Amino acid sequence: MCFEVDANGSEIGDFTRFENGCVAFVQSFDEIWDRKNFHRIINHVRGERMEIYLHASDHLIYHGEFNEKREREGWGIAYDEKTGTMLLEGIWKGNKLVEIIRKIEGAIMIEFKRNGDNAIASNRIPLYVGEFVYDESKESFLRNGRGYWIDEETRIATREVEWKDGVEVSGRDLYDGWHIHSFIHSILLVYYILLLW
Repeated sequence: MCFEVDANGSEIGDFTRFENGCVAFVQSFDEIWDRKNFHRIINHVRGERMEIYLHASDHLIYHGEFNEKREREGWGIAYDEKTGTMLLEGIWKGNKLVEIIRKIEGAIMIEFKRNGDNAIASNRIPLYVGEFVYDESKESFLRNGRGYWIDEETRIATREVEWKDGVEVSGRDLYDGWHIHSFIHSILLVYYILLLW
């Protein structure tokens, strides 16, 4: 570990933690002494990233890009403060979430249309719902398992697909959300659309 000390021998400023000769992270002593959330600048294979850990529980609550003030800025992933589980992938500006790319609910992810401003639920348009795996080294979410393409207008599934590490293995078209096409289902869809108008 590398750090500075003041005239009284107290640690001050940032310290650098090394693992196997490589920088693991940089963190401020002030956050430790003041019992604040830890903002660590980590040495990730894709570049510098900031990780925020909740002081009370030591749970990771954010991993992603940041600005010079050590605020969330750009791409990142938010985690639940109580459990540490992944909640969403999004875009931040000045420490504020402005766009949700993906929402995570257990083993299922919901991918949303990129429109630049969907932090409010009514602005979110789901395009895909399904199982996934997260590749930490690439910071990417890969479709893996069963998933469904969602029609942008009707919000009804149009295709059921099996994925393996982001590659479609098999799939079948759906008809108004149904596995089989039938006259009754078509009438129900028309009725549903008329109700929306």
